[in-house]
Amino acid sequence: MRRAVLASAAVGAVALLGSGCGSNASGSQHSATPSPPTLPRIHEAFTTLPCPAKDSTATALAIEGCAEQEILLTDREIEARARQAFAHMTPSGRRSLAAAERTWLTYRRSFCNARASLNMGGSLAPVAFAQCEVDVNASHLESVSALVRDLTSG
Repeated sequence: MRRAVLASAAVGAVALLGSGCGSNASGSQHSATPSPPTLPRIHEAFTTLPCPAKDSTATALAIEGCAEQEILLTDREIEARARQAFAHMTPSGRRSLAAAERTWLTYRRSFCNARASLNMGGSLAPVAFAQCEVDVNASHLESVSALVRDLTSG
């Protein structure tokens, strides 16, 4: 019962705010000037593991470390290409690209969580997650690079 009351109150508050009834005490509403769009920074949650020499034993930690190194490298490349594209776009295009990059980061994490769930609880789960991010980054880097080519050709 308590949950139903709290849920009902929350729905009512959202409805009021959405309809503009959440104005300040003087009754005036301010229209905020939209801030210029900015590209998101890619921040990884992992502490980078080392990537040993190719001739060393391939352990799960070693494979994960090498994948993390590749993720960091492609993260930087994606950010650089996105900045190149951003510089050649209209304000509307910049807003769209910034929103797309934020959405892509959410997609990457969710998709790779789903892919790694096949190994949930095992030592290969973090390896599967990292390798998934390597794969998704590679694909996205191709897409952003193609966008830069489209914007700069001609």
